[in-house]
Amino acid sequence: MEAERLQRREKYLIDRFGVRTQHTEAKGTHLVANRSFRPGDIVLDSPPFAFVLGEGREGERCEQCFERGTDEAPLLVCTACKCARYCGASCQKEAWKSHHKLECCISKGIAETCSQMPPHVVPEFRLLLRVALLSMSTGTTEDEGSGYLQTFADVLNMPSNTSHMHSADPQRCQGNTEISTVVLSLLLSPLLAKKKKSVDFSRMPGPDQLEGLLERFAYNDFSIWDELLISIGSGVYPLGAILNHSCAPNCVLYYEPRTHRQVIRAISAVREGDELCHSYIDAASATPQRLERLSICYGFQCACQRCFAGGGDLDGRLVGSGPVDKSDKDYVLGLKILEEG
Repeated sequence: MEAERLQRREKYLIDRFGVRTQHTEAKGTHLVANRSFRPGDIVLDSPPFAFVLGEGREGERCEQCFERGTDEAPLLVCTACKCARYCGASCQKEAWKSHHKLECCISKGIAETCSQMPPHVVPEFRLLLRVALLSMSTGTTEDEGSGYLQTFADVLNMPSNTSHMHSADPQRCQGNTEISTVVLSLLLSPLLAKKKKSVDFSRMPGPDQLEGLLERFAYNDFSIWDELLISIGSGVYPLGAILNHSCAPNCVLYYEPRTHRQVIRAISAVREGDELCHSYIDAASATPQRLERLSICYGFQCACQRCFAGGGDLDGRLVGSGPVDKSDKDYVLGLKILEEG
C-alpha cells in the first residue's frame, strides 16, 4: 500500500511539474528537477493538507480564506457552534465541507481549551486537532483538477528529528505530550462519536502518533503569509516539505490569497538533475547567524555551497542594517515574480 502511494505521488510530480524525488543517506528524500526550469517557472504547486489562523488572528479574520473582517463587511458567526467566523456563506460552506463539520460539535471544548493555553501554543494545538480529525474523516482531500489524493500518510511521511528535539528542547517535548493528551480527549468526545457517517474511529491517531505529528510540525510546518509577507496562519504542506534547505536557494515560495495554495517558483536557471531548494530561514543573515539558527531550530549543520565557501566580504555587508538596494537585479527579479504570481 505504501509503495503504491509513493508510486502515485512520483508519477504526479513528474507528469504535472517535471520534478521527482530522490533519496540519499546524507540528504534524505529531496526534490530534483526532471527537466530544466527558467527563473519564474513553477516547480511545485499544492494545497495544504490542513491550515489554521495564526496567533491572535481568530475573530479578526475569516477562518477559511483569512480575509480580514471590516465594519462594512463584518465576519459572520457559525450559527451552530457560535465560535467559528467567516467572511461569507461561500467560505462557510467550504470550511464545513473540508473540516468544520467535524469540529463544530466540539467547538466549545476547543474554545475552552484554547482559553487555558498560552497564546503561542493555540495554533499548534488547533493544527494538530484538525490534522487528526481529517485523518479520521470519511471524506477525501483531493486536489481538484489534478487527480492527486493527498492523504494522512503524506503527513506521516514528513521527516522528523526526534533525537534533536529531545536533546535540544525537552520542555517542548513535555508540552507536546500535554497537547496530545488534550487533543485525544477531544477526539474521544461523545459529541464527536455521534458523527458516525463522517468519522471513522478506527483511524484515530494514538498518543504516540499525535506526539510524532507535533515533532514533524516543528520541522516541516510553513507560515502562511499575506501580500506584505506577514505571517497570518500556518499550514501542513507534505509536498512542499520534501524540499531541502539551502542558503543559496534556487526556489522561492509564496501563497495564493484565499486558497492558501503553496506555489514554489525557480529564481535561477535550474538544470535537469539539480536539487530544488528553498531557504528555511532569512537567507540575508550572515553565515555564523544562519549556521547557528539552523543548528538550533532544525538540528543540522548546513553544508550548502554558500556556507561551505564562507561568507567573506558578503557577511560583512549583511551584518549592516542599511536599506535594501532596489536596483539590485535579484531584488528586481524577485519582486517581478511575486507581482506576476
